[in-house]
Amino acid sequence: MPRLPEGFTINAAGDLVPLTRRRLTQVQFMRRRTLAQRITLTALRIDPAVPLDLRAALETLAETRDMADDINLDDPDTQYGVAVVINVLTNVPEGTPGRIDVANAASEVDAWLADFPQPGELVI
Repeated sequence: MPRLPEGFTINAAGDLVPLTRRRLTQVQFMRRRTLAQRITLTALRIDPAVPLDLRAALETLAETRDMADDINLDDPDTQYGVAVVINVLTNVPEGTPGRIDVANAASEVDAWLADFPQPGELVI
């Protein structure tokens, strides 16, 4: 039996139709993090006192994001990157601007990957 081409499904009428992917522009995607959180992530990337593997991971995620025309929220790499970033923000010291409480980490991941606008987002 032939397989469906990647990115397609069959609708109720039996037609081959492209899947609608959940996508955001880079700006929309990053606006789901507060300015304080984005500043903290940048500071961690450039601080030589931060372990090299963490700086490299954050730099790799930023470069990967910047190479994309838009952000596919269903891409496993996007989901992994979101989880890494939220984990980093839960592990910064108490009192750090943009720190996320561990108890809120799962909901922060869900909100960043949500397919509906978040509070304060401009709906076009």
